[in-house]
Amino acid sequence: MSSTPLVEKTLTLLAQARARLQAFPQTLTPAERDRIGSLADWSARDILPHVAHWNNHVLTRMDCFRLGVAPEKGEDYNLVNDRVQQANCQKSWETLLAEVDETYASLIEQVQAFEPGALEDPARYEWQRNNTLVVSIISTAVFHLEWHLAEYERKHGDPARGAAAFADFTRQTVDIPGWEANAWYNLACVDSMAGLKAPALEALAKALPLSPRLKEWAPQDDDLAALRGDPAFAALLAG
Repeated sequence: MSSTPLVEKTLTLLAQARARLQAFPQTLTPAERDRIGSLADWSARDILPHVAHWNNHVLTRMDCFRLGVAPEKGEDYNLVNDRVQQANCQKSWETLLAEVDETYASLIEQVQAFEPGALEDPARYEWQRNNTLVVSIISTAVFHLEWHLAEYERKHGDPARGAAAFADFTRQTVDIPGWEANAWYNLACVDSMAGLKAPALEALAKALPLSPRLKEWAPQDDDLAALRGDPAFAALLAG
């Protein structure tokens, strides 16, 4: 199957995400690796089945695209996330790593097998809502993972390190059609939560002109709470 630069970038990002997850346990202390999480307080291991579940969700979406059928409407994602956490919180790291790795292997295989034009077509079916499969894959299998790793660093490790890793990911995705505004906005959120106000405002200045929807949401977004009261934030919202 022929390829395009966007498909090759997608494959590269999937491979990077796959490697990041496999290396994740080595970044943890023994206590962090051994801890069993709860619904209210996830452990490090809870990230893996959560990512695996939603990777399988996007694989199902790709099957629907190929077959020309609309995906079934899912149940409340909070209920799904709770059920996934409870079903997997006692599993070993080895089992969880194998299960999530299988989803990345399947995603890479499916992307390689897809017609490139189909992956980049935002309007083949009404249910796509002008989102390409590339954006669905990047947002679910790559961004979603990087967000959770940055959030884990913010709560349990080094917030600045987590924000820096997320920034590295963002820089690789800001030119993906349909994802540009989300990339900059999510970087602003991670920087804001890490206490990095100047980089957060810089990223937000790039995101808001690209998306009226995000500009409307930003004032009430708790991820940007650290920016409230800052004149520069107010100026961005008013601009």
